[in-house]
Amino acid sequence: VSGWCPPDQVQQLLSVLPTFSGFSSEELTMLLALCKYRHVVQGDVLAEFNTAPEFMFMVVRGALRASIRRGSQLEQLLVYGPGDLVGIPSLLEGGPAHVQIAAREDSVVLQMHRSAFEALRTKYSGLACKLFDRVNFQLVRDLRRLNRHLGLIRAIRRFNEHNKAKHV
Repeated sequence: VSGWCPPDQVQQLLSVLPTFSGFSSEELTMLLALCKYRHVVQGDVLAEFNTAPEFMFMVVRGALRASIRRGSQLEQLLVYGPGDLVGIPSLLEGGPAHVQIAAREDSVVLQMHRSAFEALRTKYSGLACKLFDRVNFQLVRDLRRLNRHLGLIRAIRRFNEHNKAKHV
């Protein structure tokens, strides 16, 4: 399976990803102790629409996608790759998820339960500070990507409306 990696190699893989390269070996060990290792196959749904999310995910290998429902179709909003943190907004808000998180391909992810996330959020340890620095970075990056996506949707809509008006 292309996305698979042995659990004992996860810490080594994390240490070379830009997101986690500033974490000490001890901090990575503590982070891994708070997470569950999961191998997911393409199409596996990790978080569903309108349900209260229980987990944040960290992509170790492979890719996840966030999609919204548009009518009966799913529209892909974001793709997350190695080092990306996934599912943060709904955990922070505490409400139902507005997106579906699914495996875009066979992947290895770390899954952190809401309780561990909240416990870290209230601590001022070095690990918590580093992780939430990465959370902030991921949120800003996602917002920029979504703004570009929205801009493209608006441009396509204007183009289609313009062409429709020309042919009427």
